Amino acid sequence: MYHDLFVNIGFDESLQQNFFRERCLVLGEHDAIAYDSSTISTYSERQNEARFGYNKAKDGLKTIKLLTLYSIESRQPLAFTKQPGNLPDVITIENALTQLSVLGVKSAEIVTDNGYYSEANLSEMLQKGFGFITLVRTNVRWVRPEIDRHMDDYNTISSTCPFDASTHGITVMLMHDFEKTRKYANHKSGAEKGCAEKFRRRIYLHIYFNAARQAEDRTLIIHAPKRLLKQKRNLEAGWKIRRCISSCNGSIM
Repeated sequence: MYHDLFVNIGFDESLQQNFFRERCLVLGEHDAIAYDSSTISTYSERQNEARFGYNKAKDGLKTIKLLTLYSIESRQPLAFTKQPGNLPDVITIENALTQLSVLGVKSAEIVTDNGYYSEANLSEMLQKGFGFITLVRTNVRWVRPEIDRHMDDYNTISSTCPFDASTHGITVMLMHDFEKTRKYANHKSGAEKGCAEKFRRRIYLHIYFNAARQAEDRTLIIHAPKRLLKQKRNLEAGWKIRRCISSCNGSIM
């Protein structure tokens, strides 16, 4: 009975989408949706989405992208879909937004962690016209100078975070140059297909600073050599003991 039920559901795409749509109807205007993308390997020869592409496991198998949308409030899944494993990240997000639109969620802003950040991904999203917020590492070559340049701005009352007084934040507007790869040749300008072109966009860099966190990190750095030296002595002591045991065993034999 269960087997027949799952087979019928698996082949009834209309039923699945209606179920997803009903789940999305319970969302409020300001509800947040988490988007998770996982790439899995498969031995199957019958999965239409299985493609040779990015493979975390590096096992040489075809992969499938499993995309799941979760409600942050209820912590329950709203919808899921499968996509070819060789699709780029930005196309995957574009498809997820299309699915949300079909399910009745007309406006959505993308928020990603720093695992998604790359200059190529930023360029692609800007070209697509997505509204997005992404976490950027502080050691990025064009981010670090802005952090250092605005150090004095973190001490003002206006920069204090309303729900955490130890955290300060500011917003800096930048004009940043990105690169895009031409998909088609332009015979009038002489631009060839595949060549890199630069374009400039206005972006907003949100910088947050926590002095208490910085002090803790500095303390760890200061005491790090002491811990390393202790580990070094322990390792050397263990090596001496093993050499002594080996020497004793050799003399007995």
